[in-house]
Amino acid sequence: MGHDPQVAPNCIYCGGVTDATEAPAPPSLDGLALSDVVETDPAQAEVAVAAFRRQLEGQPSLPASVVQDCLLDLWGSLPAGDSRTEVERWLTETLERTMYSATDVASRLASVLPADD
Repeated sequence: MGHDPQVAPNCIYCGGVTDATEAPAPPSLDGLALSDVVETDPAQAEVAVAAFRRQLEGQPSLPASVVQDCLLDLWGSLPAGDSRTEVERWLTETLERTMYSATDVASRLASVLPADD
């Protein structure tokens, strides 16, 4: 008993779709900037930095993986600009490191978003 292309037009065994190039093209993102796709909220950046600072409390050092997780949260809440670029550089660095001192992280955070004292 063979397959019927009338019943299953997309079945590769029925002579339907035989080549991956026949699949519909994904929607085009030409002309879109990341800022068109990602909306940021300045309050979210403050929340992300505050959560990051809480991770530092009482810790002499942090694993790079924890720093990376916190930076990813922060990156997603920052608008395009110098702070986001600095976080991107820092994220790249986390791939090459295993540990960070809490004082180093705190000083870098202050350069991204100063603490409210």
